[in-house]
Amino acid sequence: MTIIKKYGGSIALLVLLMALFEIATDLTGWLEPVLFPGLIKILPELKRSFPKLLQGLVNSFGLLLPSYALALVLGIGGGLLVGFCGRLRTILMPIFRGVSPIPPTMLIPYAIAILPTFWLSSASSSLPAPSGRS
Repeated sequence: MTIIKKYGGSIALLVLLMALFEIATDLTGWLEPVLFPGLIKILPELKRSFPKLLQGLVNSFGLLLPSYALALVLGIGGGLLVGFCGRLRTILMPIFRGVSPIPPTMLIPYAIAILPTFWLSSASSSLPAPSGRS
């Protein structure tokens, strides 16, 4: 199956939406140009800023991948340890049940304030939250 056959409808819809956007912005001025700049302004700016966008993507993955690996190792290792050790589970489950309702995004400002570097606070915000299940 060729790409055109498989994604032809999606490509046609994307082209149609871009054409409608171009008509509504640059050609007719129906949309406020300050809030909705046309493709004539957007595409050159995208080309100019693409290296910075790519560098931001690389930096984000530089935080994401080690943090995800650390969360995976600590989550699986800690879960197995607590799961197999009954005494440790008896001690920690009340704490896990108390902490588990707190959304992880609510803990990020505390991580930023407590941890010494922004990289550490970013990495710690992706660690798994305790499940609180027995």
